Amino acid sequence: MIDRIKEIILNRSKAYVFYKNSYEELVETNRKNTLLLRNNRFQIYHKNQEINKLKKQNDKLTYLESENANLNSRIKEYDKIGDMVNSVEIQNKQLNDTIKHLESENNNLNSRMVEYDKIGDMVNSVEIQNKQLNDTIKHLESENADLKSKINEYDNIIEKISNLENQNKQLTDTVAVINKQNEALLKDNEVNLEKIHYLQKQAQYNNIKLDSNYNKYEYLLTNNNAQLLEKIQFNSKQYLMTIIIPVYNTQNYIEKCFLSILNQSIFNKIEIIFVDDCSTDNSLNILIELKNNYDNIKILSTDKNSLFAGRPRNKGLNYVSSDYVLFLDSDDVLIQDACEILLNKIIEHEADMVFGTHLIERDSTQDKEKYELEHVIIPELMKYYEASEELIINDVRDYPFILKEYSVTNKLFNVHFIKENKITFPEYIPAEDSYFLFDAMVNSKKTVFIPNCIYNHNLRRNKDKNPSVSYISNHSTRMGRLKSYNMMYKISKQKNIENIFIENVLYSKIMYMLRLNVFNQKIPFDEYVEIFDEGYPLFKVLLNRNLCPDSYNELFAKIVNRDYEDAMEICKTFN
Repeated sequence: MIDRIKEIILNRSKAYVFYKNSYEELVETNRKNTLLLRNNRFQIYHKNQEINKLKKQNDKLTYLESENANLNSRIKEYDKIGDMVNSVEIQNKQLNDTIKHLESENNNLNSRMVEYDKIGDMVNSVEIQNKQLNDTIKHLESENADLKSKINEYDNIIEKISNLENQNKQLTDTVAVINKQNEALLKDNEVNLEKIHYLQKQAQYNNIKLDSNYNKYEYLLTNNNAQLLEKIQFNSKQYLMTIIIPVYNTQNYIEKCFLSILNQSIFNKIEIIFVDDCSTDNSLNILIELKNNYDNIKILSTDKNSLFAGRPRNKGLNYVSSDYVLFLDSDDVLIQDACEILLNKIIEHEADMVFGTHLIERDSTQDKEKYELEHVIIPELMKYYEASEELIINDVRDYPFILKEYSVTNKLFNVHFIKENKITFPEYIPAEDSYFLFDAMVNSKKTVFIPNCIYNHNLRRNKDKNPSVSYISNHSTRMGRLKSYNMMYKISKQKNIENIFIENVLYSKIMYMLRLNVFNQKIPFDEYVEIFDEGYPLFKVLLNRNLCPDSYNELFAKIVNRDYEDAMEICKTFN
């Protein structure tokens, strides 16, 4: 179609050229005839002058008459030429009209050519799309063939499945019969299985194993615990529990701490891991001397000082070879038999963690050379302690007050529970023990409180030149505590116990941090800004829950409204 259109346009263009050339030839002829006419008229004028002269000259009259006849003849020719010129002018006008018409048609043809070019581009585009569609169709046809093949395979599989289902139904019926028989047998064996479980735990606690040549299950079913002890063999290489102790510049307290472990009734079954955090005093030498005398001691070291106990404790966890772990500070001491009591209870209850109470050793208010002990226990647990009763907690939602229990060093943890839940200490920040303990308590499926005192916490060290990092106040500790609290807040949201965390943990932690690290301290304004920004979500939620006493409401409101300068001035007024 396009070629036909182009041919028509070409033919019309040739006609236009022909008429144009003819017109130009006629114009040129007309011009020449016009010049000739003008020349003839000029000559006629002069001839008329000559005729007048000839008329005056009688002797030339004949000649003039002859010439006049000739001129008349030529005039007739000129008249004919004039008619021809008029005809040419008429033809010229017609040619001009024809040229204008052709020019108009040519413009229309040019416009249509542009449209035809666009149509040509569209046709090319459609051809390209058509090619792509053909390729797609071929690809789909190929895939369709594959799918048909797979459908045939699936039909075969479905047929096989149908056959298997029939076989499975037959097996299910058979299993149902067997299950009924087994139910009767299981009921008969429940009591015996409980005995097996209990005696296995006793064997694990005493680090014993049954004689490999004796059928232990048959023996456990037919004998009591006393007879069992006659058949077991003692294994002196396996540890029942591990104690991890971070050490940093506590040369005056390490030996007393170790002595309290040495006096434990199961000392030989305790693995002791000291983690030296780049001490600069004689602490490491004391540890090496202890290790030379006792095989159950390991010494680890950090590559740089961690400032806080989180990193050393994490490192110690990587080297634990027993099933249970207790964390102890190198300036604290264990109460006699504490390890055996904790171990017995965690095995008996198959618990994730077991904890008791502890004592605080502080300077006597009456005599600075003496000291006094304070029993630390949260009020809600006092009734269980006084009645010598245990409390089993399967979910912190049932007993949310246990989250107020802040000490990580009066607890024995199941190592498998710690590792399965990926519970670790935050590193290089304070309050790492609060975070670890909170994470453990909210994940624990069974936590047991026992009415026993576990260890003695030494506060008298803080009067030395080397106080515990827990009581050092600087910008790093302030920001670190807030970071730990924010991390705990995040866990509470994930576990959907936000309200429990805010009411039982957050308020007391924030007030502890303010009283210890912020109130009445010389802190630059830019550090105040960082403190308020880091703690902003915590201050805001406490203010919104109306948990603050009236004396602190104004401070929290200033922080929430970001009136940091006023908040700073209020902090300076508190003792």
